[in-house]
Amino acid sequence: MRKLNAACGLAALALLGLVACAPGAHSAGDGPWFARLGPPDAPVKLFYEEEGSGPPVLLIHGFGASTYTWRGIAPELAQDHRVIAVDLKGFGQSDKPFDTRYSVFDQAELLAQLIVDRDLHDLTLVGHSFGGGVAWCFR
Repeated sequence: MRKLNAACGLAALALLGLVACAPGAHSAGDGPWFARLGPPDAPVKLFYEEEGSGPPVLLIHGFGASTYTWRGIAPELAQDHRVIAVDLKGFGQSDKPFDTRYSVFDQAELLAQLIVDRDLHDLTLVGHSFGGGVAWCFR
């Protein structure tokens, strides 16, 4: 387990240098939606956008980015997929609590709850930069 944790951490660090995304406005859609996740004593509200129907695809942005990262690709994917783009904890329109739970593992734990809550089966994860490290934790 230590090797997996170390490898996941190293993968996330390596991916951090690849991001160059600017924040901005969210695309128009049927949303926005928020999910309250995390422990009962400290729930976190995550923002996400959802569009389309078909096999689900969860888009996970990189460090310093948001759902805005996916503005160009999400509409194309939504033509034949159920596309969910999420703002990770601490980014975009999601909560930004003053705690230390921001690692790829912490983010993956929150997304695992979102996956269960949204009843996502046969899910494809797409992660960019830090989001790739979060996605990698699901393997």
